[in-house]
Amino acid sequence: MWETYTSIFNNVASGVAALVILYVALKGLTQWRRELGGKAQAELARKAVLAAFHFQSEFANARGPVGWSSEYSDRPKEPDESPKVAQVRNEQYARLKRLEKAQKWLNELQELSWEAEVTLGQNFDELIKPYREAFREVYFAILDRTDEDRQSLSERKENMRKMYSVGTDDIAESVNQATSELKKLLKPYLPLPHNHQRNWLYKLVDRVMPN
Repeated sequence: MWETYTSIFNNVASGVAALVILYVALKGLTQWRRELGGKAQAELARKAVLAAFHFQSEFANARGPVGWSSEYSDRPKEPDESPKVAQVRNEQYARLKRLEKAQKWLNELQELSWEAEVTLGQNFDELIKPYREAFREVYFAILDRTDEDRQSLSERKENMRKMYSVGTDDIAESVNQATSELKKLLKPYLPLPHNHQRNWLYKLVDRVMPN
């Protein structure tokens, strides 16, 4: 009889042990998935915040008032260009080259907004809309320089206002505000280290765009 009880006990113990092992394995798998998901969210947030700062910087540089001859030295020139036409085309060429750098980061933000819909469960496409609008305003203002002879004085002044900025105007402010809103949305996904000291990215975020 004791052998029967012993056999039953061993079977029960084996079953309990198997359940414990299964529980521990499932718990570990759940924790691993949670950590993996958290790392993916943090990485996406990091990329998006840095891309926003890069766009902000390159866009401001594209509108800077100072230009250099080296920026258009490689522009293909036509033999019959007048000095006036050459000046306009040189400026357009240089400004568009600057905007290409900002466009790179704008494209990066657009792709990250689609990825955020899967990784974070939300899409921040609306938050980067001001970036696209500001980019288009400056882009078309540069292209409109070609038709200056057919434009009124007020139209030419408006194009120049959009192309150049020495401070924070309404176009720059829209970009700054969009960056601030994006930072607020993504900041919770940037975890603090275990010692609770603020990491370098948090310091960068707060220094560039404080609450």
